[in-house]
Amino acid sequence: MVVLVELSVTRSATTTAVILHLRGEIDLATVDETARALFDAADGLPPPNLIVLDLRSVNFVAVAGVRALHQFASVAELFDLDCRLVVSSDSAVKHVFDLLGMSEGLAIHPTLDDAIRP
Repeated sequence: MVVLVELSVTRSATTTAVILHLRGEIDLATVDETARALFDAADGLPPPNLIVLDLRSVNFVAVAGVRALHQFASVAELFDLDCRLVVSSDSAVKHVFDLLGMSEGLAIHPTLDDAIRP
């Protein structure tokens, strides 16, 4: 039996940010889709250029997924986009970021309110 886990990405906006809500798993099977969705959402983003990646509904992230998220944040910075992540502090996703030493290179916030706050 093969079980395919999908990743869904939905977009919402506030007056200060574009928010991408990710749900599912970010692994080798979904990493390309994830990267494409992130870059598509950032294309032509109007000021104030804040993009928030809400990962609270991501239940698994592989090393490839962490790399893709980090790469997106790095590229976003080159284009003067402020990229912030929302990751629950007690989640498995946060644990993976910590284990890989990626938490310090990313703007990670425990709540959406914290992430969109100026």
